[in-house]
Amino acid sequence: MATDTDSNIRAKVWLEPDQVEALRNVCYDDEFASYLQQRNDAIIALLYDAGLRVGELVQVDVGMLREGRNDAIIALLYDAGLRVGELVQVDVGMLREGRSELYLPAPIQKDYPNDNSPTAVTMELGNDTSRTLNSYLTSR
Repeated sequence: MATDTDSNIRAKVWLEPDQVEALRNVCYDDEFASYLQQRNDAIIALLYDAGLRVGELVQVDVGMLREGRNDAIIALLYDAGLRVGELVQVDVGMLREGRSELYLPAPIQKDYPNDNSPTAVTMELGNDTSRTLNSYLTSR
């Protein structure tokens, strides 16, 4: 990252919830193979719900999804090619048990060349994201 980057600049454009819903609906167009439809929906839901950047999402690895207090691991793996379209593989059985927290260690988050470097964070996934991932994985 360039040393002259101002990390205090905020995004001026973002997606509204109805725009995200439209993106998710497009995933189910007949032009996409059925096995890709739910996968793509799951990726969009995870990106939106957790607020991850693509660079962070492709680095998510085993052990970053947790069950809150019990800290039980959900497997969230990425394809070796690191293409967003082939990214998410979650263990269905663990999703059914209600695990819905994503742990992001500091090294995979965007770093800043100043004192704003991120610390590790745990984000709770929404019910909709958990349902979407579960639906996708159940149908594969």
